[in-house]
Amino acid sequence: MLTKIKSKIFQEEAIEFQKGLNVVLGDNKGSNSIGKSTLLMIVDFVFGGNTYTSHNKDMAEN
Repeated sequence: MLTKIKSKIFQEEAIEFQKGLNVVLGDNKGSNSIGKSTLLMIVDFVFGGNTYTSHNKDMAEN
């Protein structure tokens, strides 16, 4: 089970997940470009997906 994603580039240094359903919400203003989709692509990458690498060609591949 994924419990935490931590990065120095996040506004909140760590994003913690709880058991059960976790919801990714934007702000109250309905702003775009705040990282919701990027977070979901990172979670996909952690579990073996390739969406993050295929949608971010500037990322260094290992």
